[in-house]
Amino acid sequence: MSEFSDRLNKKIKESGLKRTASADEVGIKNQSITDWEKRGTIPAGDVCLRMADFLDVPVGWLISGKAESGISDEELELVRKFRGLKPGNKNAVSVFISALYVQDRAENANTTA
Repeated sequence: MSEFSDRLNKKIKESGLKRTASADEVGIKNQSITDWEKRGTIPAGDVCLRMADFLDVPVGWLISGKAESGISDEELELVRKFRGLKPGNKNAVSVFISALYVQDRAENANTTA
């Protein structure tokens, strides 16, 4: 089994779904997952993207086992939570973060001046 398929199967198991149901959800055959395991290969980019989106993991992690460069686990968790919000709540969070950012920048400018 490849590291890719190890990570894939781990996340499928954590989702509580069977491999067949997970494969159906992303529009592939269960046999494809078996083939990746046997060959130790990674699927085409579009399939990786769909699998990562379905399993709610970064595609870079699914492929390489590493979090996306420069983004902490805490930041990734915030993004996952943000994605689950209703559009109106996403807007409220964006406004709030923008206000905090402006405030922090102003405070930093005052302490360095």
